[in-house]
Amino acid sequence: PGFKTIGWKEAGKNHKQQPLSLSQCSGVRRATDEDPDSKKGGHSYCGTEILRNSMHAQYKNKAFSLIFPGKRTLDIQVETEALCNTYVRCFELLVKEAQH
Repeated sequence: PGFKTIGWKEAGKNHKQQPLSLSQCSGVRRATDEDPDSKKGGHSYCGTEILRNSMHAQYKNKAFSLIFPGKRTLDIQVETEALCNTYVRCFELLVKEAQH
């Protein structure tokens, strides 16, 4: 309870990104989930555009994105598919709680 934002700091850098409010997160999307914004000419892609462009396909079952306004995403890759499933479910619950 009370977990309302997510933030991060890049290793070796002093600049810390502003935390993102989970109440503004519009969804948690696995790298294997269809991207509704990609439907063109009868084809569609999975994940998010940024995740597709930065991730090797072999990691598709170990990655997901938190989606924020303005097509901003926080893309996360973990060590195992089981851990990915756990994180996705936990973030779905955290986002739902933050929005209510």
